[in-house]
Amino acid sequence: MIKKIWNRLFVNFFNGIVILLPAAVTVAIVRWLVIKLNDIVLSPLVKFFAPLSWGDQHVFMAKSVIFFAVIFAVTMIGWGAKVFMINRVFGLGERVLVMVPVIGKIYSTSKQIFNSLLGHGKTIFKQVVLVEYPRIG
Repeated sequence: MIKKIWNRLFVNFFNGIVILLPAAVTVAIVRWLVIKLNDIVLSPLVKFFAPLSWGDQHVFMAKSVIFFAVIFAVTMIGWGAKVFMINRVFGLGERVLVMVPVIGKIYSTSKQIFNSLLGHGKTIFKQVVLVEYPRIG
């Protein structure tokens, strides 16, 4: 009975560690990065803004620049990931669609027609011509 309770406690404790360990490691890594970035980035920015401000405003200005740079970088990473994932999902969907017997032929033919007409940014049509139709001979 006691061994069974001890085993349950051990399993629950181990599950708690498995759940909390990634969060703790993430917090530790982010903390270390913030400290290192403060040494590398904040000090030069504070020195740059010192003549431009009075009092302790140069520290606030430097931290604001870093804050907005981080927001911009994270946004660009999110945008890139979204574009990458959308392209992968549509590529996967297109590969599956092409494998369907009748629909695949229709899809690939229509895609070729639209690619040739739209050209994806290429200049396909260079000049306008007049063709007589129907013509003799």
